[in-house]
Amino acid sequence: ISGSTGTVINASVLVGTAGAVCFGTGLVSYVRSSGRILRTAVKDSIPVEFEIQRARDHLDDLVPEMHANLRIVAMEEVEVANLEKEISKQRGSVAEESGKIQKLRTTLNTQLASYRIGGREYLRTELVEELARRFEGLKTADLLLAGKGDLLKNRRRSLDAAIQKLEKTRLSRIELA
Repeated sequence: ISGSTGTVINASVLVGTAGAVCFGTGLVSYVRSSGRILRTAVKDSIPVEFEIQRARDHLDDLVPEMHANLRIVAMEEVEVANLEKEISKQRGSVAEESGKIQKLRTTLNTQLASYRIGGREYLRTELVEELARRFEGLKTADLLLAGKGDLLKNRRRSLDAAIQKLEKTRLSRIELA
């Protein structure tokens, strides 16, 4: 071990050995008590005005953090509301398309060579193709709706986390004040 490091280690070992000989098994207790006394003495020596200024500075630092948290909460609330509207609208579209598919299916239950729907003539094969196309579109819309539902759950969790963070900051501010 080199120069000063070796000296420090040797001195520490010597002090530790001397302490163990003098105080025995109570050495750890003496060291712990000495540390507490030292810590208390340092805290007691700090002027009250300094502590008050430190608390004010910390309080001033919390204001921008609270404003940032408020903005995040507001943005998340807007995102959640927009997603809820989109999901509601998409559910209505899916329900409407599902009704149309059901009508086509019911129409195809009647065995005809052609069908007249909305003033237009359709062959049975055309109607079957239309039903298949619409059914695929409905499955895709259902998947998108499920994905938006998951996104909404995640946005709600983000909103809850942002609200909790804002509340925590607000409580810290009250505590400091």
